Amino acid sequence: MWFNSFEQTCYSFIKQEKKYKLLVNRKGYTPEHFSVQKLWKDKFFSNGILDNTIAIAFLIEEGDILNHLEQSNTKDNVIFSSNYDQLIDWLSKY
Repeated sequence: MWFNSFEQTCYSFIKQEKKYKLLVNRKGYTPEHFSVQKLWKDKFFSNGILDNTIAIAFLIEEGDILNHLEQSNTKDNVIFSSNYDQLIDWLSKY
C-alpha cells in the first residue's frame, strides 16, 4: 500500500533530523469510500510526521472527497487541491 512507502520516506528524513516539504500526488486515484479519507488523515496527520513537516500539499481529483478535505482541514501547513500549479506555487512560497 502506498501509505507504507509514504511513511518510510517521511521517517527517513525524520531520522536524519531534516524538515521537509511534500507534494503527494494522488491525482487519478479516487477512493471508493469516505472511510479511506480517515485512514489518510490518520497517516498524514500523525504527530510524528507533522512535527517534522514544513508543508504538505496533496494533489487530488476534484469531487466530494477533495471538497471535504478542503473544508475540514485545520492545519496551516497542509493544502488540498486538484491544481498542480497552485500546489507547486504554495509549496515554493511556504
